[in-house]
Amino acid sequence: MRRVSRLVLRHRRVLSAVCVALAVWLALTELGADPPGDRVVVAADDLPSGHVLARSDLRTSVVSRSPSRALDADDLVGRTVAAPMRAGEPFTDVRLAGPDLLAALGEGTVLATVRVADPESLAALGVGDDAVVVASDPHGEAGSRVVTREARVVSLPPPRDGAVVVGLGVDEATALSISAASLRGPLSLLAVG
Repeated sequence: MRRVSRLVLRHRRVLSAVCVALAVWLALTELGADPPGDRVVVAADDLPSGHVLARSDLRTSVVSRSPSRALDADDLVGRTVAAPMRAGEPFTDVRLAGPDLLAALGEGTVLATVRVADPESLAALGVGDDAVVVASDPHGEAGSRVVTREARVVSLPPPRDGAVVVGLGVDEATALSISAASLRGPLSLLAVG
C-alpha cells in the first residue's frame, strides 16, 4: 500500500493533469451533444397567412415531442401557409393550404372562397374561427341577409390593398349558397364570439 501511495505522490501532477483533461473532454462532449428530443422543421420567423415558403423560412429545432404529421423541409418549399405562424412553430400538414387542411376539418367539407372588399374587416378573424357569411344587396333595397352561420375560416391571405379572398370550410350545399349569393352582391364575414 505504501508503494502505491509513493507512486501516486511522485506522479500527482501528471495524474491531476490527466483528471483535469478528462473533465474538460467530458464537459465539451456533453455541450456538443444534441439535446434529448425529436428534430422538426419550424418557422424561422413569424410568417403571414398566404406566404409561399422558401428554404430561408425554415430551420430545424429539437422538441420534446414531435407533433403528428410533422413535415420535412423538402416537402415544405413552395407550399403556402394557411394561417399566420410564429417563429419556432413546427410545420404540420394542417398548417399549410391544401387537401390535408380540409381533411382535418372533417368528411364532406369543401372549400368555398369569399372575396372580401375590405381587408380590415377581417381583423377579428383567424384561421379556425367560426364565421357568419352575410350577403348585401348592392342596390340597398333588400338589405342584408345571412347566407350561413356555419362557416369555418380555413385560410386568410396576408393583408394588402384591394379585395382579398378568404377560404371557408363548409358543406357542399352551403358552398353553393355562398357562390350564388356572391353573384348577386358583395359578401361580408362576421366573427362569431
